[in-house]
Formats: sequence, C-alpha cells, structure tokens
Amino acid sequence: DRQRAAIGVILSFTDLTEVKRLQEQVELRERLTALGEMSAGIAHELRNPMAVISGYLSLLAKNSDPAGQDVIRKITDEINGMNRIISDLLTFARPASLNRVNVNSKELIASCVAAVCKAKEVGPRIKISLELDDVPIVCDEVLMRQALSNLIQNAIESMQDEGTLAVESKSGKDLKISIHDTGTGIPAVGLKKIFLPFYTTKDAGVGLGLALVHKIVTSHGGRIDVESTEGQGTTFTVLLPMR
Repeated sequence: DRQRAAIGVILSFTDLTEVKRLQEQVELRERLTALGEMSAGIAHELRNPMAVISGYLSLLAKNSDPAGQDVIRKITDEINGMNRIISDLLTFARPASLNRVNVNSKELIASCVAAVCKAKEVGPRIKISLELDDVPIVCDEVLMRQALSNLIQNAIESMQDEGTLAVESKSGKDLKISIHDTGTGIPAVGLKKIFLPFYTTKDAGVGLGLALVHKIVTSHGGRIDVESTEGQGTTFTVLLPMR
C-alpha cells in the first residue's frame, strides 16, 4: 500500500509438462544418435571376421563326416542369427530415407493387427478391439507397417495367451494411435530406457525393436510415448502428422 506494506501476494503458475517432454525427447534422440554411430562401427567390425568364419565352415563342410556336418549346421545357424542382429544394428544406425506416399491409416493399422495375429496364432482367449478413424496420412508405408507391427506383436506377447488388445486411432491436428494391452506391464525403472538399443524385458531378443520403432516414428516428425503399470498392462501412444 502507500505505506509500502505488503497487502497481498501474486502467484504465477506455468505448466511445463510439454516443455519437459520435449526436453526428454531431445535428450533421448541425442543418446540414440550417439549409440547409432557406435553401432555402425561395431557392426562393420564384426562382419569381417564372421565372413572369414563362414568361409572356413564351407571348406570344413566338404570334408566332414555326418556328425561334423551337424555341428557345422549349428554353427551356421548361430552365425545367421548374429547376421540378423548386425543387420538390425545397421538399420538402426543408417539415416532414415523415407518414401512418403498417401496411405489409408485405418487399412494400414487393421492389416498390421491381422498379420501379427495370424503369425502369432492368436487364440480366442485374446480379445481384439479396433476403433479406427478412416483417414489418410502421408508416410513411408513399409517402415510404418514395421513400427506398428512391432508394437502390436509386443502387446500380444505380453499377455501370455489371455487378455485384451485394444487399438484406437483418432484424427485431429495429428493422428493419435493407441495400442493398449492387459499384459504383464513394464517395470517403472525400465520406462525411461525402453527405447534405448539393447534394453529388453524379454528372455529372448536383443532389444532393438523399440529403438527402431522410435527411430521410424521420429523420422516422420512424430512422437511415441509409453505408460505402463506392472500386472495391469501397457499403452503405447504414437502421434503422427497428418501430412
């Protein structure tokens, strides 16, 4: 007041949720870029000695007995598995080159669900719920199919033959795709690591699937978020520009 005594207080509140989320996305992208460059170097260094091993195995196969042939086949299978991992590493490290086309989002998502369910031989104890807006988007159809199929497959595998897979898409400024399962969920400590290469909660696998999904979505100018509760399920949310 005129006597310079305080007669009130002004409180100013600012919602920093979106700012913090963007900061986390930038930090994650920087870490993934560094890991991608390192992965490319490792992949190239591993492929050279593996090619030599494969060459010697071919020579051994010509002069080995039946027991030796069986051992050679097992070694060859392991080398092929390593080659697949290295190919995924190189795919992760390589800059994304998008072949953007107009795609019907409803048909794309529904076909991904159908293909994964057929491949995983999903039984009647897993219920499938689809609520999809029939709208077009501009994207690389092959890469987006890979990303969505990976998320759907993870959801189905988490439910151990019983549960509900709910896939929704809603159009607005962006296309919002939600993939929800009622599976085992992800431990809270793992949520911040879920998109990093080589991090996995599965007994099998090397942990490159979600890293590739993240790369595909962000290369389209989109965003992917995850919410999960152990024992209750997980929801992945993908936001994609409509154009």
